Formats: sequence, structure tokens, C-alpha cells
Amino acid sequence: MLFSNIKVIVDYFKKILIKILLFKALNRRLILLIIDSIMLQISFYMSIWISNYNLYSEINNKLTNIDIHIFTLCGIFIYISSGQYKSLTRFITSSIIYKFSIRNIFLIISIFICSSLFMNKTINLSLAIQIWFLSTGLTALPRFLMRDLIYKFNKTDDNNKTNIAIFGAGRSGVQLYNSLRRSNNKKVIYFIDDDLTLKGRNISDIPIINLKSLEISNKNINQIFIAVPSISNKRLSEILEISQMNRIAVLKIPSLEDITSGKEKITQLKPISPDDLLGRKSVKPDYNLLRKSLESKTICITGAAGSIGSELCRQLIKIKPKKILIIDNSEPNLYEVQKELSSKNLKNIETKFILMDVTNKNAVSNLFIQEKIDIIFHAAAYKHVPLLESNAIAGIYNNVFSTKILCEICFNLSIKKFILISSDKAVRPTNIMGATKRLSELIVQAYASKVNTKTCFSMVRFGNVLGSSGSVIPLFNEQIKKGVPITLTHKKMIRYFMTIKEAAQLVMQASELATGGEVFLLDMGQPVKIYELAKQMITINGLSIKDKNNPRGDIEIQVIGLRPGEKLYEELLINSESIKTSHPLIFKGKESFLSEKILFKKIEKIRINIENYDLKRTLSLLKELVPEWENKKPNS
Repeated sequence: MLFSNIKVIVDYFKKILIKILLFKALNRRLILLIIDSIMLQISFYMSIWISNYNLYSEINNKLTNIDIHIFTLCGIFIYISSGQYKSLTRFITSSIIYKFSIRNIFLIISIFICSSLFMNKTINLSLAIQIWFLSTGLTALPRFLMRDLIYKFNKTDDNNKTNIAIFGAGRSGVQLYNSLRRSNNKKVIYFIDDDLTLKGRNISDIPIINLKSLEISNKNINQIFIAVPSISNKRLSEILEISQMNRIAVLKIPSLEDITSGKEKITQLKPISPDDLLGRKSVKPDYNLLRKSLESKTICITGAAGSIGSELCRQLIKIKPKKILIIDNSEPNLYEVQKELSSKNLKNIETKFILMDVTNKNAVSNLFIQEKIDIIFHAAAYKHVPLLESNAIAGIYNNVFSTKILCEICFNLSIKKFILISSDKAVRPTNIMGATKRLSELIVQAYASKVNTKTCFSMVRFGNVLGSSGSVIPLFNEQIKKGVPITLTHKKMIRYFMTIKEAAQLVMQASELATGGEVFLLDMGQPVKIYELAKQMITINGLSIKDKNNPRGDIEIQVIGLRPGEKLYEELLINSESIKTSHPLIFKGKESFLSEKILFKKIEKIRINIENYDLKRTLSLLKELVPEWENKKPNS
């Protein structure tokens, strides 16, 4: 009975206290001001008592009530003028102790001077130091108590909260935890860390466990927050595997680069992106290479509104060339790029957005003469494999003759460098797109071999670019959003992948490494199984795979068979070994090519047959120039 009555009384006072604590701002400040006044006086009297109890009466005779009030008023004046009452109590941190310490130093100095001048040196140095210690502690303590009481009484029911496990018990993990601890809808259950010395320990009563322990005890975990900016791909895959089995959503903090640059905060959690599934670390650029070749130059990008072209524009802006000519034949896409780049701070960089088809020789030639181009990055091409299989004439004309026209103009105008953006589909091609890319490479090599050329002609050969138009990532994302099955052409299909940023930086670095005629490649690491990629993409979206073992899953993966011209795997070199360059992860190859007399004569015949819309003869000539191509005779 007694205990129940006590509980009722305690609950009553709790309600009163929380109402007081949650008063309007003015009332809260008034309460704090009163508390500070009381604490300053208590600290003064306690210091006297601690210093020498026997002197209390003697000192008390010298210190009138007016003196005590002067001390208190000085303190309140310093507190108000220094902004002590502006901070929100519920969000204070330990840094407030340092602020109190500094304010109280000024207060003690003021009182010590007043004591020397007007109070017959009643306050000596020893007493002043004691007052400083006590006044700092006694004014800070109530705020921490109020903060914790507000947090405690405002807590929502734990049953309604999302249970979180933070991977990483280091500085980033603790910082993330501190930002979550006052959340009304999230509760941190575990820290996960690979450091064996941390096992069995805790952070603010939150236990630190390893990943295997989570696997056993993860039934109450709803989300995993990865607080390790440089987590390895292997570890990420293991976390995703556990999350996949238990339908746990996984989020991560931004990259170390974005955090240190101030671009993003550690608390801005993001879903796992396709870039994180590469199976290797992203290749960092060599900015010395980039600046040497591109700084203060006039640069032209064809196909600049496409995936690679637009990323090239973004990356080039960081290098600060003199001028960028941004060319594309798609009005809506060019408009979007113009809108994006115009919103950026383009310091001393002139940009021109040009709506043009680069197969128009006269228009391109006049533009290049007028603008005095230094470097051309040729990214304009049709690249969707199935679409080009059924539109062969359009694909051959656009891809082959845009390259031929640009190379011819560069040669005639002695433009310094021309870089063709090619594809791994050019290696032993099985489709129209790959064959046109290989023929484009032969054209570039032929111009590079000319004795009297003043232009450096080179190529960059890509694997698949994550997130680019036509790649599997956007397709899979769209299918997952719609909740329809993911369509996979073959369960054993593998591909090399690179990020769009890596692709753009590879192109730019190649412009400095190029001497003429070579093809540049990136060390792509191990190939990625597309089936595994599809499974991981379902998982990172917080969904489960629907199959025989889990008929109630969310997304099914359907194998529909290889499309016309599609390979199970891709290669990056035809018949040569890769050669190292000054960049440890960029390689080059020198491959055989046709003499310009044979090549250009047959290309001219292709042009005539395209004008006559003679598909059969066009494909026959293409086969002669690219004999390794498996001609499946597509319909135009």
C-alpha cells in the first residue's frame, strides 16, 4: 500500500516536472535564470565553508547580502550577454561544460577584482578557484538532469520503434548513435564490429557484437546502418547476405570523401547503391594526369547528353578547362544537361551547348574552325544492342560515319587529341553495335598511323558502366519499383562493371597517357555474375526473392534466354597483351589494323550502299572489314 501511494506521488510530480520543463521558451529561460542564481549563491557559500569552516562567521561579517547579490548579478549578466540561455536544453552536449568554465573564469576575475578594490580582499585566490569549480559544476548539472528528464519522459513506447544495429563501433558509429539516441522512432540495439578486442564491451550500455552473433540474434533487428565509410566489398556482401535471409533493410553513411569535403553529413543515410556491388574498390583518379592534359584547354564532347558524355562534363568542370563545347543531337537530353550544369558554379569556364548531328560534316568543320578545339572526346553513338539489331542501317551510319567525319576534320585542322569512347562489345563482336564500334576503332587506328598526322588519335574501351542508359541496373531498378519479375537473359551471364565516374575519369586520364593508336583499358577486377547482382539489388531495396524456397517472396527472377547478338561474357582485348602505364590500374594495348587505303575504300562503298538502303551489301562489307563478327543478318 505504501509503495503504491509513493508511486502515485512520484508520477504526479513527474507530470508537473515535465510540464515545467516543456514550458514556452521565455518561461524555460526564466526557470534556468532562477536556478543559476540559486546555484551561484550556493557555490559561493559552499566554497567559504570548504575553505575554512571556522572563518565562516568572520567572512560573513565582511560579506553583506549586497555583496552576494553583486556576485550573483555579475554572473547572470555574463551568462545573458554570452548567450548562455539561447541553447536548447534537450540538445545540450558535454561541450556546455567548457562554455560554463570560460564564462565562470570571467565571473571570478570580475569578482576577484571587485574584492580587491571594494571588499578588503575578502576573496583570495584559493577561494576564487573553489568558487569557479563549484559554480561551473552546479550550473551545468541541472541542465544535464533536465535534458535527461525531457528525453526520458518524451520517449515513445519501444514497441513502436525501429530496431537498429550499427555496423562500426568506431568514431563514425558513435557519432551516428548520438544522433539517433534522441530519435522518437529509432532504437539502437547493437553495435557490430570486426575488432575482437571490442567483443563483450558496450557503448552507452549498447552491447558490441560481431556479425556472426547478429546472425543468431537478429530476429528483433529491422535495419542495419553501416557506419564504416571505407567498408570492403566482401564485408558488405556478407552483411547483404544476412539482411537478405532475414529481410533487414541496409543503409550506409556517405563516403569519406563526401563527409570530409562537407558535401554530406554523417547522419545522411543512404540505401546501398549499385556502385557498392562492384566487387572491388572504385579506382581513384590521378589528378596530376587530369590537370596536365585538360587544364586551360578548349574541349569538345560529342554525345554529351548521354550517360558517359554528361558525366565527362561534370568531371571536366572540376579540372577547370578554358572552354567546354557540349554537343548532342537530342534536344530534351541536351536541355537537361544545360539545366544541371548551369546550376553549378562555373568559375571562369565557358560552356556552349550545341544541338548538332556530328554526321553533318560541314557543320562540324565550321564549328571546330571557329572554336579552335584542343581535345575531342567522341562519345556519340547508338549503343542499345537489340534495337540496333533491327535497325542496322541507322546504327552503322551513325556510329561509323560520325567517327570517320570527326577523325577527318581533326586530321585536316591538326587538332591536338581525339579520344574515341569504345566498348568491350567491339572485341570479337556478336552484334551490330559491337561491329560498328570495332570498325570505328579501325578508323581511329588508320588515322593514327598516318605519317603526316599532327593529331594524337587514341581509344578507350569500356566494360559495362553501372547505371548508364541501356545497362542492366536501370532496367532492374525499374522492374523492382513496379514489383514485376526481373528478366535475366541467362543465369551464367557475367560482365565487367565500372562506375560512370570511373568511366569518365578513365577517358580524361587517357588523354594525357595517349601517344597515338593505342586502346586504353581499366583494371576491372573480377567479373560480376548478373544473377547475383539481381539478387543483391532486390535485397538492397528491402525486398525478398520469390522462388521455390520462398514462394511468398516479393520479386521473382525470370530467365528469358539470350537476346540476338548477346554474349554470355565480354572481353577487353582482341589479340594482344595489356601494357602497363604510369597509372597502376590503367593499361593499354596495341592491336592490328587495316591499311587506310583498303579501309577507306570499303567504307566509301558502305556509305553508297547505305544511301541506296542496300542492307545486304552493307552488312557484307561490314563483315569484310570486321571478319571476326558473327553476322546474324538482322532486319533493318
